[in-house]
Amino acid sequence: MTDPDIQNSCHLLKRLDEEMVFLNSLMTQIDSLSSQVVFVSSNLKGTWSALDAIHKNKARQENGAL
Repeated sequence: MTDPDIQNSCHLLKRLDEEMVFLNSLMTQIDSLSSQVVFVSSNLKGTWSALDAIHKNKARQENGAL
């Protein structure tokens, strides 16, 4: 290989390394967001279940009062 080829290869390897660092950072962010989505969806499910129970209890009380 000639000197320009070596320099070009080194430059490309450096860019590849930078891209790998960037992609690793993105994967870390995706993992974090995924965990947050699971947490939020779990909380929403719990809230929905609680609201549903309140609604059913209220309906039973209203039906019992009739």
